[in-house]
Amino acid sequence: GGEPMNISKFTQKSVQAVQDLEKVAYEYGNQEIEQEHLLYTLLTQEDSLILKLIEKMEINKETEKYRRYGTILYYLLQIVRKTLKVKVIKNESIDEKNESYIFAFWHNKLVASTLCLDYIEKRAVLASPSKDGELISVPLEKLGYQMIRGSSDKNSTSSLISLIKYMKKGYCIGTPVDGPKGPIYEVKPGMIYLAQKGKKYIIPTGTAYKSKWEFKKAWDKFQFPKPFTTMVYIMGEPIEVPADADIDKYCEKIKNELNRLDKEAEKYI
Repeated sequence: GGEPMNISKFTQKSVQAVQDLEKVAYEYGNQEIEQEHLLYTLLTQEDSLILKLIEKMEINKETEKYRRYGTILYYLLQIVRKTLKVKVIKNESIDEKNESYIFAFWHNKLVASTLCLDYIEKRAVLASPSKDGELISVPLEKLGYQMIRGSSDKNSTSSLISLIKYMKKGYCIGTPVDGPKGPIYEVKPGMIYLAQKGKKYIIPTGTAYKSKWEFKKAWDKFQFPKPFTTMVYIMGEPIEVPADADIDKYCEKIKNELNRLDKEAEKYI
């Protein structure tokens, strides 16, 4: 076998995490200690290094290591998702096996959409060419999403053409409608134009976490669910954008529906 564990080589925080493992497993009624329990203890420590890393991912615009951070984020997501209690509430009129849709959500709820839409066989995400876009691209690619690089701005014709092509191939598209850089909770017109030109329905979604971390320094107040918590994800009524639609009014309509569905999701917590 391998070498015996030498606890003298551990950092003080690592030692504390190991010591807390049995307590965490006992509190959650688990018979065996798993890697999820170690992650939980590392995340919930005072002055947690992992939390600092996530925060750095959100606010450090200068680093050249975003893809490396993205890989860390992917493994963190994979471990946390194993511990989550997930409730997905679908609208009965959605038929994603035979139709392609545009799933809309707020940027700070990106984790929920990433985890709850990965059952769709053909799925694609619009990610900006920024470092933030680079960061989220890595975990999304590893989770089987087709990445389309571009802007959600209404003037980005190339992005619109690429998205329409993918939708014609049967792909569902997901994107944060207030991304890539806000303002927070303000719908950009890009996805409204896509629904209109591509003749596809928008599916607004709502999310609630019973327990979460919120990164207040990030422009979007990014939210990350805590291990072992409950996550609720609601898919709303499909919204059609007619050819003669007032785009600004539809931006407001989507905004109101996203906010309503977030509040609706909270009721299930």
